[in-house]
Amino acid sequence: MTQPKLFRQIWESRAHVCEVCGDPIQEATLTNFSHLLGKGAYPSMKYDERNLEIWCVTCHRLWTDREIDKDDRQGAGIRWARVNWKVVGLRAIANGLTE
Repeated sequence: MTQPKLFRQIWESRAHVCEVCGDPIQEATLTNFSHLLGKGAYPSMKYDERNLEIWCVTCHRLWTDREIDKDDRQGAGIRWARVNWKVVGLRAIANGLTE
């Protein structure tokens, strides 16, 4: 499967809102799809739907720049905690520790 096809499939199957902050997303762009585990460090997870979420540009930038601790929006800590726990689970999957 190609990355554009996977993104299209995810876009068509999920709500068009940021999975971190809940802001609506009007149109699918590359920056609206975030790999939780990096493609370089975890190539086996590149096309795994569990490793991809739909995010707004702000949340994607905060994650990519590793600045989630600077997110001062209300409830941000809880939202990023969910993402961080999901990353822990995905690492276990990628390392063959669970399915």
